[in-house]
Amino acid sequence: LPELVEKFLAEGSPRQNGQILSYFADRGFGFITYGQERATIFFHVSQCAKMEGTTPEPGMTVSFVISLNHRTGKQQAQEVQQAEELFSSATAGAS
Repeated sequence: LPELVEKFLAEGSPRQNGQILSYFADRGFGFITYGQERATIFFHVSQCAKMEGTTPEPGMTVSFVISLNHRTGKQQAQEVQQAEELFSSATAGAS
């Protein structure tokens, strides 16, 4: 495996929290800003399946996992879900 992939797999990728910076509905992708450095990461609408019909909107708080795009080798957000939905599903399981 390329060195970058090996490093990524070794470190793992915990869930991150951020805000949708932009979303282009006609093209099905957008960008999320996250972390203290306010880094920006790409996401595709196909990774928003758990949002169940909610359209991504700028300013929306989301939770996601960082992974590598197998085609480009660049980082991207996967398993994107609205932060409130993540909290609701976690507390529903605790009942």
